[in-house]
Amino acid sequence: MSIIKKIHAIPNFVKILLLVDLLLIALFLIDHSFGSPFDFLEDFLDVDDENNLPAWYSSMQLFLVSLTMGIFCAAKINRKEKSTWILLIFPITFLLMSLDEIAMIHEELGEVSDFLLEGGRRRNTPFRVTGIWMFLLGIPFFIAMLSLILVQLRKYIMDFPNITRKFVLGLSVYVFSAAGIEIFSNYYRRGSPYLIQVCAEEFGEMLGITILLWATLDLLKAHKIKIDLNRKE
Repeated sequence: MSIIKKIHAIPNFVKILLLVDLLLIALFLIDHSFGSPFDFLEDFLDVDDENNLPAWYSSMQLFLVSLTMGIFCAAKINRKEKSTWILLIFPITFLLMSLDEIAMIHEELGEVSDFLLEGGRRRNTPFRVTGIWMFLLGIPFFIAMLSLILVQLRKYIMDFPNITRKFVLGLSVYVFSAAGIEIFSNYYRRGSPYLIQVCAEEFGEMLGITILLWATLDLLKAHKIKIDLNRKE
């Protein structure tokens, strides 16, 4: 399949999200290139900050993944088959991830985990900025979610390898960006290396979520589950 055909195959909604992913990074870089002349605008567009436009957008993305997975679960869960109820872990997990973008839960847990570091503090350790949350939460989360996708979703996606690849790719990009690239923030906090690191990290997170949403939309389509917003009389 040619590149043009592959692009046309991408749902319009996903194309819009991909453009927004790029736009948010571009706005951050433009503001930074002009020396961030307005403090309120810098705070509002800073992709390395919380409780602003990029954070709200990421939270919305994760909520949409939770919502679409919830719709899938509603169609597939059989009350008489308790084994199907495990599917609820997907919408619940993504809902919690959506809340985390606003409530900064993993940052708080990261601070609590500092007691495991020498002297109980990050100072004078290789993780003076991030702490070690990525090892305690990031890696276990990736392994757990990947296992759930390959085991619990297997019978629903085994006939659709493209969907499987999107789920694995989206999860990998998201976790690698959030828990992998962020490690470099312990060493670069200013200048070009910082910009490259933070843009790669935040764009990777948004891109990973967009791919996961694409996978869930394809999952609904593959199982002929339609989202009908038309009100029936």
